[in-house]
Amino acid sequence: MSDPIVPTTPSSVAFSALTASADGRASSPTTPVALSLSDLSAFADAIVSKAIAKLEAARPAIVEEVIHSGPLTIDLLGHDVVVDGRPINLKPREFGLLAALAGNLGRVLSRGQLLRLAWPLSLCESVSERTVDVHIRRLRLKLGEGAGLIRTVGGSGYKLARLAITRRHQP
Repeated sequence: MSDPIVPTTPSSVAFSALTASADGRASSPTTPVALSLSDLSAFADAIVSKAIAKLEAARPAIVEEVIHSGPLTIDLLGHDVVVDGRPINLKPREFGLLAALAGNLGRVLSRGQLLRLAWPLSLCESVSERTVDVHIRRLRLKLGEGAGLIRTVGGSGYKLARLAITRRHQP
């Protein structure tokens, strides 16, 4: 039977070494260390926080552009939506969904993809994919005549239809 690991490094030093390892600056401690559950939990939290920060930073930036599709006009930077000349007041998640669909014109996005694009990454795991359905329904109600541009693709997700689409970059 092997001997148990004996703590030879103070817990705070061990945690510092593990955190440095999470940053990629160092490898794990060279001396045997027994860590408390709170140290391991803090280490896991540090890794998750760093991963979320990296994913947030990797999200594509929205370029200045206005997207037109049939009666629908979307100003991605101004967060303005107009249907047949009538401004539409959207909540942040509704606009996020519409912007995600507009940024992927004609492409089907799954509920999971829409969650990752329109919700903060820190909430994606705690939000049900069916939440997307509820927000899409509300978005369609607000879009009125433009509602038909958001198409449901059975078993796959949603897409914004390509109807007389032009992309115009703003100066």
